[in-house]
Amino acid sequence: MSSPVIQITSLTRRFGEKNAVDNVTLDVQAGEIFGFLGHNPSWDWGWMSNF
Repeated sequence: MSSPVIQITSLTRRFGEKNAVDNVTLDVQAGEIFGFLGHNPSWDWGWMSNF
């Protein structure tokens, strides 16, 4: 298998005492389609701003 085109390992994002994202690992391979789905648009933007 080839190496991923997007690779995130152990991503954690904190706001004060709160964990917004806790230890997320993600690999996206070439040719895969990846998207964010959620009820809160700011959640989606929060994810993307970490990259």
